[in-house]
Amino acid sequence: MVGNCANLLPMEIKVNDGEDPSELLKRVKADMLSALSNMGHPYEQLEEKVRAPLFNVSFNVEPSSDLPDFGDVSLFMHPFPITAAEYDLTMNLTDLEYFYHGEADFRTDILNDVQVVNWADDLVKILREMVDALASRPT
Repeated sequence: MVGNCANLLPMEIKVNDGEDPSELLKRVKADMLSALSNMGHPYEQLEEKVRAPLFNVSFNVEPSSDLPDFGDVSLFMHPFPITAAEYDLTMNLTDLEYFYHGEADFRTDILNDVQVVNWADDLVKILREMVDALASRPT
């Protein structure tokens, strides 16, 4: 899913064994740009037409944003916690300038804490490996 919960765009992204990280990112970027041409079709209408959920896992990244300046008052961005499992698994990352804040929510009738923590750990490892692989490439 891509979107800011205003107009969701379901996508399927397959990761091939041994795929070069930069090739994966190029492919995902091309797929996303192509999929964005469908943003004029609201998710709810698509779901109504197929009469079934279009996805069961939501992964969202909230970008950092500049907070307004109120003089002597300091502001701090605090993400809202996920309070209900709308999908089988929802993962949310919020860019807080110097670090990412991650949250996960899931249906406890099909998943458990250990599974979700393991998946989150795996995601962190994959992202670190991708960053390391891209950083070690000659420019």
